Amino acid sequence: MPYTVNGIEYDFDSSVNHRIKQDFVNREVMCCMTLEVEYILRLANELSGYDAPFTEEDVSNYFVKECDKCGSQYGFDEFYPDDEEIEIDKDEDGAYMCPVCGLDYDTEAEARECCSTEKLYKCQSCGHVYTEEEYEYLDEKPQEVYEWWAVTNWLGDKLKERGEVVIEGWGHWYWGRGNTGQGIALDGVISSICYGMEILEGQKCNWENRT
Repeated sequence: MPYTVNGIEYDFDSSVNHRIKQDFVNREVMCCMTLEVEYILRLANELSGYDAPFTEEDVSNYFVKECDKCGSQYGFDEFYPDDEEIEIDKDEDGAYMCPVCGLDYDTEAEARECCSTEKLYKCQSCGHVYTEEEYEYLDEKPQEVYEWWAVTNWLGDKLKERGEVVIEGWGHWYWGRGNTGQGIALDGVISSICYGMEILEGQKCNWENRT
């Protein structure tokens, strides 16, 4: 999967980036806690009054909205109609249609302006755009969790921001990883976080500026 910096295309999984991301994982991901976390959650659910370090109520982002076009739970980006990343469709007569209400306009600019204050949601997987009302009524389903990993507080917060399943309990963070069978450095969310930190190949590599 490529990204571009100063007109040059790079691969998230190039050998250079793999080393960078592996170093990041070595710093921020501590150890696998699958058996321990599942045991604690099971006891907290079965034993009334059990003083567990966390319960199912402490699990964040377990239920997420699912795109009804492609079935993806990867997430949605928020946009407004006047954002240039939102494509404006034309009707059969060649008129530009407002992406929210569907009214026709002679120019693309007018179509974008029509409902410019209305928030839109774009599926990160298939690109389908939903209005705020349509997004509200999308089904929420549980995310698949294959492994639990103890992570640093900083990484736990970043994973939560990106919609990953996490638990914060007694000052510790646990990540409910939705992948298995491959190195953590290959997970898309790790690439996303490292890209946001600008530490990947071609970027500023400001490792200490973790904001």
